[in-house]
Amino acid sequence: MQHKNFGRFIFWGIVASCIVNIIGWFVTLHEGEASRLAATTARILHNYRQSGLLEGIISNAGEAPFTLWVSGIFMAILGPNHIAYRIPGFLAMIFCLFSVNRLARIYCTPGVSKLATLITATLQSTFILNENVNPDTYATAFYTFTIWQLAACLRDKRLQNFILTLLGLALVIISKGTLDDTSSRFTPFSLSIILLWSFSPWTIFLILGIWQQLKAAWKDKRGKNAAYRSLPLYALLAPFILLSLNPYQTTTDAFLLYPLGAIFAAEYISRTFYEQPAPVFAKKIYIIQVVLCYLALALLFWIVWYPFSDNNYYGLIHYMGMLSIFTWLVFFSSFRNKLLICCIVIAIGGNLVLNSYYYPNLSRYQAGSTLGLLAKTDGVEDNRLFSYQAGAPYTLEFYSGVRIRETGDFRKLIAQKNCWVYTHQHLLEEFRALRPDLRILGSSNDFPFSGVNITFLNPNSRNQVISRKILLKL
Repeated sequence: MQHKNFGRFIFWGIVASCIVNIIGWFVTLHEGEASRLAATTARILHNYRQSGLLEGIISNAGEAPFTLWVSGIFMAILGPNHIAYRIPGFLAMIFCLFSVNRLARIYCTPGVSKLATLITATLQSTFILNENVNPDTYATAFYTFTIWQLAACLRDKRLQNFILTLLGLALVIISKGTLDDTSSRFTPFSLSIILLWSFSPWTIFLILGIWQQLKAAWKDKRGKNAAYRSLPLYALLAPFILLSLNPYQTTTDAFLLYPLGAIFAAEYISRTFYEQPAPVFAKKIYIIQVVLCYLALALLFWIVWYPFSDNNYYGLIHYMGMLSIFTWLVFFSSFRNKLLICCIVIAIGGNLVLNSYYYPNLSRYQAGSTLGLLAKTDGVEDNRLFSYQAGAPYTLEFYSGVRIRETGDFRKLIAQKNCWVYTHQHLLEEFRALRPDLRILGSSNDFPFSGVNITFLNPNSRNQVISRKILLKL
């Protein structure tokens, strides 16, 4: 599938993907795993400036220590902010792209290895891991590196590759940290359902590619070096099955396997659309993919038009530009790489809309980050930020820069002087009755980012599921 401009096409596709990811750096962190780790890192930096990071990281060994190390280094240099937290995750993505390219070169042609790199860069899971940096962001890079070194070890029988395989495996374990001790509501089929949208826009090629690899592995099961040739397949399917049976699943658990799937998808695309003669079903697959892309565009239009209609001007401009380019490519262009370009337009254009419009609008319903920034601007002091009956959001801690003290003792709280209080707005009159001197620094709607659903996205029913938080100064 190698031709004159193919390498340049791959390069600019990856560059465009990186630019969209960098745009996502400027979106505030949402409440969840990323904000928990960011707040933990900032807390360590604050508490251990005298003794250094090492003591703090050791004392938080269960909190994905590799994430604390790398984010701590960048926050120490650039300050505790969400851009500093996300930069090392972006560098991990670059390392992952390099590793998947080198792994694919062991088994495939240079053209397929380049395409596998492009597919990895434009997966929806890759954009998610860069927007919401968590331990799986680093585990994905290290797992791909581990399989690359293991494949090289089996091929070349070199001690160096064996040692690097063990190092990569150790880094995967360190980056993941310890498991949560509460069961999730996931089922054994949850990760398979997640895969359908998180591998987009290449999902159909992954499924067909895995089927193609399974047939090849079955035919070659007694052949020489069969285990070596089937290593990427085993390294994808075996962990995926085990993770599906794990009662402590998270949405991003299986993302670390997707770069391996990108190799299978790339090889299938190469054999189906670039080798001559092309299979008779190639055109049907192309039509199915175009239909799936238009369905994705329809969903994206709904996201842009309906949930936040009071602030969708720029989102609509981006969307209409993407729709126009995609339609022109499908019906009027005659590019050799039309199918690939269409998929890239969907991946990059869709995530440009999400990073520049959808996620920023969701941030308007994250009271922790909004009020945390207000508290920091007002000069909040350490141990003087209280939360009364409103929990202790990690985003509030991270963006205020101080630890939150939860309390349920109202009488003791209102007796405090020079303190800041994070609480529900419906409790305002209760505070004002006994402390008429209070100041309202700000208020914000609040909704858990992980719980986004149709009720929330529907403007007519949104008020049923959101709450209102305020920040008071006593």
